[in-house]
Amino acid sequence: MSVNGTRLAMTSDSFVVKPAAFPGGSIGELAVNGTVNDLAHAGAKPLALTVSMILEEGLHSSVLREEVEAIAAAALTRVEIAGWRYPGGRARAADGMYLCTTGIGAVDPRRPARH
Repeated sequence: MSVNGTRLAMTSDSFVVKPAAFPGGSIGELAVNGTVNDLAHAGAKPLALTVSMILEEGLHSSVLREEVEAIAAAALTRVEIAGWRYPGGRARAADGMYLCTTGIGAVDPRRPARH
């Protein structure tokens, strides 16, 4: 896809991790880094991503705060967070939190077009 002569790459992914924080990272960091890496694999410079958080009813606010901070820190120098969405879910229906991301990037003009 091209916009104003710039080829764009787009990727979407979902992240289901329990527990949300684990040795060396968290679901938020994994979501940002995974999406940025997918764009880089496509030969694109990451520009922006959206994050949708599916939150289980009763999720403690400190868990949400930690993941929002982790997402912001992982994105800080690499990509802009262009949008957030966090609908609630029923109790015991989402293992705490699921994340879905969509990323967009500008494809390096030296990279051959795929058809």
